[in-house]
Amino acid sequence: MEVKVLDCFDNEQNIIKAFQECVEEQEIIFVPETQDTIRLFKSIHLKKRWKNWKDTSGKDAPPPDFFSDRYKIMMDVMRVDDHTFKNKKGKLVNPTQAKSTEIFKKLNPKGHDNLQIFTIVDSGLPTYLDHNYTYYRDSFIRVIEQHKQKIELYRRNHPDFKLVFFVFDESSAYMENLQNTTVQEFYKSNPEQDTIIRGRPHYWWIDRDFLNCFLNTGIDYLIWYTPFKASKYLDVSLSFERFKFPQAIVFDLNNLDIKNLDTKKYNEKYMIGAEA
Repeated sequence: MEVKVLDCFDNEQNIIKAFQECVEEQEIIFVPETQDTIRLFKSIHLKKRWKNWKDTSGKDAPPPDFFSDRYKIMMDVMRVDDHTFKNKKGKLVNPTQAKSTEIFKKLNPKGHDNLQIFTIVDSGLPTYLDHNYTYYRDSFIRVIEQHKQKIELYRRNHPDFKLVFFVFDESSAYMENLQNTTVQEFYKSNPEQDTIIRGRPHYWWIDRDFLNCFLNTGIDYLIWYTPFKASKYLDVSLSFERFKFPQAIVFDLNNLDIKNLDTKKYNEKYMIGAEA
């Protein structure tokens, strides 16, 4: 019998459920904060309003994954991580996912249907290859570009609907090392626990390389959900004041003033993951 492996986040409804149950409104940044962005957020976040959405994420249903006749909105859900990379043969490889699959098979040896398991695994790789900013950026751009190719189809299926890209971002938080030490050099120095280094936090929502994926594309809104970048994973102090990372960002891309957004460019050679 073939073992059936089920990741709970392979189901788009489970991603939305996590968003609804684990995110508070005060943990959201709206860019810009308008009635439209707040209304969009609540239509998804509030379970009573979510009932106005229809699930079309199944293989036989017309894309995108969800739509609402009441709100005149359609939404596609996608996942990105900081593990996946292309090997020398050009094949996408995800050692962490491979390890998870191995664990799934051990826990579900008979291939039971509807068995969903959430795992946190050790890939066995050095930290800088397990959580890697370059892998993250390239994977992010690749996933978004793949979904952008379907926009015309979404528009045909739901004419005059606004389009939302919901990005479930499973990456860690990052910082740019300002001590002129590359990622490889930093880890080869065998830093001890609680080592303090001077760095610039990665504000992913204004990272130029990421944000450029969405500008002038026909996407109306972006919801960028980043549960593993929360402040409990990275202690950030700015001018002796504690800074809390958001759980999600909601962009109104049609009304985004990019000139005043102060986007930033990060040097990938110095980007260190918070899970050092």
